[in-house]
Amino acid sequence: MGNVFIAFIVAGFLNIYFLTKWKVLTQGKYFWLRSVGSSSLGIIFYCRLIVPLNVAKKVPFHEVGSLLFWSIAIKISFVICLTHFASMIVSFLKRQEGIDIYDTDIKLFNPEIIFRRTKVR
Repeated sequence: MGNVFIAFIVAGFLNIYFLTKWKVLTQGKYFWLRSVGSSSLGIIFYCRLIVPLNVAKKVPFHEVGSLLFWSIAIKISFVICLTHFASMIVSFLKRQEGIDIYDTDIKLFNPEIIFRRTKVR
């Protein structure tokens, strides 16, 4: 169970990291592409780690690759289908708030900085 939790956290971090970095690179444009791309990377990482571990003793070895492929394909298909709705929500919020702010000098992804901020003094 611990491996599932760790893979989930790392996959989520990868998703956020690439979504944020690509927003800077694309100057805030192409949300749908950034969303699908970063989510796909997180899904691939998660499934590549978890599917073989969870099915290793339950299915024949030659079927693990097929299970891995279909697990990734189905999840990415859902991401592609739902990205349109996410884009509509993002557009609505940008219009309502009248702002679109993002940092170009992102240091939040440095674990040393994160833990230094939360240290009790």
